[in-house]
Amino acid sequence: MDEKKINSSIEFINTIEENSLFVLKGTHTPYHDCLGNISKKKDSHYNFKIQNTFREYLDMRDIPDVILETSKYNLSVNKIFINNIDNNDSKGEIYQFSVMSLQEEEKKYFRLAIKRKDNNQVPLHHFFEYNYPFQINTFKSREQLKLEINNNAFNFYFITYQDIKYIFIDSIQKLSYTEFYRSIYSILISFGFITGKLPMDEGYFFAYDNTDYNNFVHARYSTLIGSSSSIYNPIYTNAFSYISDNPTKARNLNKQLKGIKEKEFSNLCTKAYDSPELSSVMYLLLEASKGSLQMMAGCYSMCLETLTHIIASDNEDKLNPIKDKRMAKKIKDDLLSVINNNKDKLGDGYEILRNKIGNINQATNRDKLIKPFHLLGIELTIDDKECIDKRNDFLHGRMPDIEMGKIIDDKEFGKIFHTTLKLNILISALILKLIGFSGKILNHTQIHNSITKINLYEEIYRDI
Repeated sequence: MDEKKINSSIEFINTIEENSLFVLKGTHTPYHDCLGNISKKKDSHYNFKIQNTFREYLDMRDIPDVILETSKYNLSVNKIFINNIDNNDSKGEIYQFSVMSLQEEEKKYFRLAIKRKDNNQVPLHHFFEYNYPFQINTFKSREQLKLEINNNAFNFYFITYQDIKYIFIDSIQKLSYTEFYRSIYSILISFGFITGKLPMDEGYFFAYDNTDYNNFVHARYSTLIGSSSSIYNPIYTNAFSYISDNPTKARNLNKQLKGIKEKEFSNLCTKAYDSPELSSVMYLLLEASKGSLQMMAGCYSMCLETLTHIIASDNEDKLNPIKDKRMAKKIKDDLLSVINNNKDKLGDGYEILRNKIGNINQATNRDKLIKPFHLLGIELTIDDKECIDKRNDFLHGRMPDIEMGKIIDDKEFGKIFHTTLKLNILISALILKLIGFSGKILNHTQIHNSITKINLYEEIYRDI
């Protein structure tokens, strides 16, 4: 069984998070050799207080490149932020520090440890088709995923240790810190998209010379992007959570439902690593669900535009109206010849026509939105297409079919909510098909039809 050594990582985190006295060392700062105290703020960053020995020189500012010498570790801080000064102390915040130096591109085995802020358990077996057992001391668990990003392997696992929930990600090959950071971001964003739970906020990074992950040669604390969550996750393989009035139907559905396979999750993490645009789409899907209905609708519309553009760019030849490149060129040249011969007569219209002819073999905006679904084998319903057509209104801050300035009533709210949920489903379907998934996904328009009052008499799960 895979045995994890996490004691030294936990010990470092516990030691650092205790209130500690320090002596500040820094060049060209009146705080040099001043005494201070560093303390962990709950759920985010660190706070510090420095005794004001030289008050006449002090003001609120940022101080770069200082060392905080504690009894256990020397913390190297790129910048401390002083935001409050009184008669006794200067106070501020620290968002990143490190212990023992490491070059950014130096190759090491890395680990990330995140203390989870919520107590909700994520049942991996309802989202993923696979898991791997591991052991820590006498504790055994199957809450581990393995994956690869561009042939670099990672272990991604969840534990409860001394009543605190942790997430760990270990690199199995040597990477630079930059490569590891990009990798863990891609893994967590992808996990958030699948499960609706994105655990971030802050993390502790460790570098090792070997894969026993026991004696680190570098440690770093850093704040991360904020955690996020959504109830509109695309995958969940326990139908009983959504069908309470028909246990036979739920039981039969469970036999057909499947989660994400190891290769599919690796594909998703790799695509997120290689495409910042795709990462942004998945993050925005999570973040938008916390906002107003108008915000959700606008953000989902942007996500759809971005995602279909990614797919269209990779399949431009398949989307062009004229498939034969020679024919397309001949038609373009013939048209240009006609307007060139009449340039003097066309005046300002010449440049407009020339630009339009240059783009004559490009798909329309609507085709660029619709055809990616066909390319990936996703069958669109009439309602799907109607909801896609409304995305342009959302992008420009308009509510479809709602008179400007009019208060939205419950019926109109339901229509907009239905369209918004449908956009979410379609975006999720595209992403899942891109990574090779085929199966049933949650149909949130049907799940929430008691709110929208729009019942298309579809199933709770939709085939893609």
